[in-house]
Amino acid sequence: MNNDASNERARELRGKNAIYNVHRELSHSDENTINFKVSEIYSVPLEEAEEIHVNYHLDRIASALKDRAQGCSLGEYDLVSRLDPSEIHRYANEVSKGLLLERAAVDFLFNRVCPTEKNMSFYG
Repeated sequence: MNNDASNERARELRGKNAIYNVHRELSHSDENTINFKVSEIYSVPLEEAEEIHVNYHLDRIASALKDRAQGCSLGEYDLVSRLDPSEIHRYANEVSKGLLLERAAVDFLFNRVCPTEKNMSFYG
């Protein structure tokens, strides 16, 4: 799909679907260019587009953490109380800039809340 057709389709979509559509067509290394596309799609300044993009990843990270917490019988309150919201936001920001994979952010944050045996230190 050419770039103009892709942008036109994204303009027709709203909310997370528009941002998801842009992500689907770009590789991880292109993550930091999404802010420009979001700015164009929503006709907002680049600063606002960056915030929209970070919030998109913040929502996806939070959702993935909740799903994983349910999988190991950890309540949502336990999850929230054990994580620092500013740390989650920092990781979402890094993901939006292409510095970190979203899956890696989720893994790291979840392992801080519910460490697996391979991540536990038996010596200290």
